[in-house]
Amino acid sequence: MITFDNKIDPYQLNNLVGNDGDTSMQDDMEKLLSQSLEYIKKRGYLIDETGTVPYTN
Repeated sequence: MITFDNKIDPYQLNNLVGNDGDTSMQDDMEKLLSQSLEYIKKRGYLIDETGTVPYTN
């Protein structure tokens, strides 16, 4: 995951992942990802070879 501070670093030159002071955003994103994956698993959605849930009507 790549995380940037667009106010301080508008050209996105300083990747903040792994910085000790910036773990809260990464932790929040990890939590959201886990929740999404649990939702997919709970609902029984099939995941295709690209790792996504294909759109169907």
